[in-house]
Amino acid sequence: MKYIRLYQTTAQQTADANNLVKPYVLYNKELDNVTYVPISITELNETSESYITPIIDESGSTTVYLTRTFSAGSWNSFCVPFAINETEIKTQFGDNARVSEFTEATSTTLNFSTCTNIEAGKPYLLYIPTGAYANKFCFKNVTSFVDKPIDVIRGSNENKTIFRGYFHKDIAPKGSYVLSKNLVYHLQKDMTTKAFRAVLIDNTDTNRGGEWSLN
Repeated sequence: MKYIRLYQTTAQQTADANNLVKPYVLYNKELDNVTYVPISITELNETSESYITPIIDESGSTTVYLTRTFSAGSWNSFCVPFAINETEIKTQFGDNARVSEFTEATSTTLNFSTCTNIEAGKPYLLYIPTGAYANKFCFKNVTSFVDKPIDVIRGSNENKTIFRGYFHKDIAPKGSYVLSKNLVYHLQKDMTTKAFRAVLIDNTDTNRGGEWSLN
């Protein structure tokens, strides 16, 4: 368990906002005593080799510190094990951040539509505004996590496409599609991908590299 330190006087409490993840204690000068105040912290890093579902303690919630690099001014794939609402998306990623979900796959096109919230475990496309270069994010009051990513499957049996996310470093298979700086790449061999990203896996030989739609 990690702790937060608050320096308390009779008039106010102040916190060291730049060092919330270090061991801190509550100190009351008048009473001259020290009290430890436990808080729950969960750290999720894109370089992790494995994922174990975090446990929520008796407090009922946790603060998540997420490390995930993005390409600013671009659409990025995104998949995390906890839900993020519209307000938090704007707070963490910028007022002009946008989210799109995979809604349709035809024989010629993969369609994505704008949405407002991020569901736990589902992959999305996340637009990071120009000039937003942060790679560490703080999400407070997270109350639950999913055990594994949720595949989003669209299309008919003949043209089925899977949007698959990852909670740890893994292998994106040959033939899948990955997004980087607004460009779509059709993988000619297996590729290692970091955590909290997603790829599109197609069961057709059709090259869809130029057939995407964002609504």
